[in-house]
Amino acid sequence: DALNCFNCVSSILYGFDKGLTRRLIIPYSFRVPLKSFEKIISSEKAELARELLLPYTRIVNQILEGNEELAQLEIFRYLYKEAMAEFMKGSTYAFVISCLFLCEVECRDLTSIALAKQYNVEEVELRRRLISLG
Repeated sequence: DALNCFNCVSSILYGFDKGLTRRLIIPYSFRVPLKSFEKIISSEKAELARELLLPYTRIVNQILEGNEELAQLEIFRYLYKEAMAEFMKGSTYAFVISCLFLCEVECRDLTSIALAKQYNVEEVELRRRLISLG
């Protein structure tokens, strides 16, 4: 859903071809019906995207403000919360996938910390960009 949100809303913002955007949609959904993505692509209206993609408001708002990097960060934060919930449930296939994803998040956060240290990034700015603190 999060990547479908990114593709749909980005197409509104940048005027991508509707046919191309439709082909980019992942044909599985979680909280948002696939028909909602189709409506957004067809209408090209930001307000409709905000209305139909309500579970992903933070992601949608970041994209519409032109902050793709922060939108990707919000996607990772959302997935982090979902993975943490699966991790807490224990021994299932989703548990294994969650462990792998949580390792990826940890690696990204550690890389961000190292780069922030190297380039003297303010602590407040660094905290805004860490996935696990979102």
